[in-house]
Amino acid sequence: MVDITVCTPTYNRGNLLKRLYDSLNSQTRLPKEWIIVDDGSEDDTRKTVEELAIKSPFPIIYYYQINSGKHIAINTAVKYANGTLFFIVDSDDYLEKNGIEVFCKEWEAIRKLTDNARERIIGVAANRKYPDGKVIGGTPEYKFLDTDLLTFRYILNVKGDKAEAYRTEVVRNNLFPVIEGERFCPEALVFYRLAHEGYQLRFINESVYVCEYLEGGLTQSGLKTIRKGPIATLLHMASIVNYTEVPWKIRIKHAVLFWRFSFWADNCTFRKQCEMLNNKLFLLFYPLGTIFYMRDRIWNK
Repeated sequence: MVDITVCTPTYNRGNLLKRLYDSLNSQTRLPKEWIIVDDGSEDDTRKTVEELAIKSPFPIIYYYQINSGKHIAINTAVKYANGTLFFIVDSDDYLEKNGIEVFCKEWEAIRKLTDNARERIIGVAANRKYPDGKVIGGTPEYKFLDTDLLTFRYILNVKGDKAEAYRTEVVRNNLFPVIEGERFCPEALVFYRLAHEGYQLRFINESVYVCEYLEGGLTQSGLKTIRKGPIATLLHMASIVNYTEVPWKIRIKHAVLFWRFSFWADNCTFRKQCEMLNNKLFLLFYPLGTIFYMRDRIWNK
């Protein structure tokens, strides 16, 4: 029997958890459990969760941690997850009524594949959409597509964030790095690494995840987030630069971003930064990264 652990890292979002709970409670197939990791909230999150747990038809498990970042909250949750699949749903988002069922049925279909194909696919990815029904990134042309995340993003150039449920054991065996003093890590750092190792997702043209996500470039608030985890950000940028299956123009773009953000990593020397890059050709983009960094400094004044 395929089942899903829903994981929700949250910080001062107690007022929004009730909406997410209502969407989980109305599912045509209930989650196995809902694990909420409170990342140091100062509002009524704990009280709200306790009240929801009393009446919930599925287990609600609450963990509290000192403010450490979403990636650490995910690490905590997956250690205790019991579901076949591990599905991260942010506290300000919610699911359509058939959301859990769609993921479970697709995973049941994957389990019927040959051994090699079945082991290669480690999750299911559906569309995210706005509350008005518009699919983020546009409606895909495929009905379903089995491919790795790097190919999906940088070869096929499919736009828009997806809602991804991964095999729990895979996430548990590939935790986010814990870097002292950092409270941010790009989720793609781990999931792109899995793609580089040849693991695939099944992308389906179903829109079951509703969010208020705003598309666009790197904003001032985005820079503030990156400054919470500059070394983790550099590791992510360097990994894309180093993946030879990624097109050159994408690798060059991320080389510029690597050097742009390198100035925020006070605890990482220039020598260590250079060691992150497999091809020293990308040192050539240091001057351009410096220019973007100077622009960031002007924006942050």
